[in-house]
Amino acid sequence: MRKKYANDPFGPANYSFEYLFAITMAGQPLAWMEGTNLPQEALLLREQVEKYRGFQHDFHQGIILPVGDMPDGRSWTGFQSIREHQGYFNFFSRVSSFAILSCKNLVGSGNGNRMCTSVGTR
Repeated sequence: MRKKYANDPFGPANYSFEYLFAITMAGQPLAWMEGTNLPQEALLLREQVEKYRGFQHDFHQGIILPVGDMPDGRSWTGFQSIREHQGYFNFFSRVSSFAILSCKNLVGSGNGNRMCTSVGTR
């Protein structure tokens, strides 16, 4: 498969395991596979998975909607989970030069919203 996508910047080998996990978080990811041949990078995902488990239940209690731009490999995209007057954002981008991300907060503004990084970077 690496040969087939060798010159494709969006080929499967060019996506990190952290990114691949992030894009599945809104769909309650399950992994049924043989793990003995996974690269070391996949085993380093344990910390992110444990952090996700800390808010997974609460995240899935809300209404989950897409936010950001249509996924194209360069844009910022993601999901927002809304539950009463609280919620979560899950943003991800494989390749982006944007330092600031702007999207509509579907919970509303002026109610003490705060943002923090739960999993990943930025």
